[in-house]
Amino acid sequence: MFAKIIREEQEDYISRMRCPPNVVKNEALLENVLTTIVCILTRIPVFIIGEAGTSKSLAIRLIISNLRGSDSKDEYFKSLPQIYLIPLQGSPFLTSDSIVKALDKANRYQEISTKQFPVISAVLLENVELAEANSINPLKVLHSLLEPNFPAIGPTVSIIGISNRCLDVSKSSRALLVQRPIFDLDDLSDYSYSVMRKIMMYVEEGKLLILTDLEVIYGNLYNLWDQNCNATGNFGFVTRVTLGTYTTPMLHVSPSFKCIIVMNENNLASADPSLLNRFEKQRMSVNDILNDRQKLLVDYLNNWRE
Repeated sequence: MFAKIIREEQEDYISRMRCPPNVVKNEALLENVLTTIVCILTRIPVFIIGEAGTSKSLAIRLIISNLRGSDSKDEYFKSLPQIYLIPLQGSPFLTSDSIVKALDKANRYQEISTKQFPVISAVLLENVELAEANSINPLKVLHSLLEPNFPAIGPTVSIIGISNRCLDVSKSSRALLVQRPIFDLDDLSDYSYSVMRKIMMYVEEGKLLILTDLEVIYGNLYNLWDQNCNATGNFGFVTRVTLGTYTTPMLHVSPSFKCIIVMNENNLASADPSLLNRFEKQRMSVNDILNDRQKLLVDYLNNWRE
């Protein structure tokens, strides 16, 4: 029951947001969005840890672009304070002083908050794991910032840390920790199935399909590449598509469907010959899309470089 309530809250928040096209509202994004919003509004420090592609930065961008106080598009978001983010990029050259200055800036900005136009600020530490490689240990200053001394009862602004790797326990134990597990083979299989579903949708709707770097599924579409389709009365042409144990023997192929595979010329030697034989080959370079004036400019730059 508790998990169901949390899931409904996650879906409610993400449904109120205006998301860019082709954004997949997966479990990682839903969890990151709700957790980050709650931590910002309650000034609870949080570390979001996960491999690249676990919707860490995407969740932050969605929150900043949608929670804009009275300027928000959603009525509920209009009742929440506007979130002002102070970004701070982690690197081996990060200093403790820069972290303190970012916190001070967030505190000063928060002083402009009023009842009519409430504002809440937060500090975003990106790529925190890079700062841990610094020999002077600039992140040590976070200990006192995350756990301020009496009479303070907590941080004055929220601190959000984003990292691709696990952090030192002395830091992560002082904040809420949201950690996504490492991708396994099941996740890769789920991704392949999702890509295949989108391809099938384009085939049925007759849209132009452009593929690149998807060698793992090209072999499952050979019946489609062969144009090996069967006519089935009013339903039109159908073909068979297989991916693992999943089989679609009656995939409708629109007469207007077209497909282009983009491949790096350096990868042709290792490409499957049976795949190449199923397509017309065209060689294209950057020069093919330049007009005469641009080509002259390129020649001039090449001569200058030499």
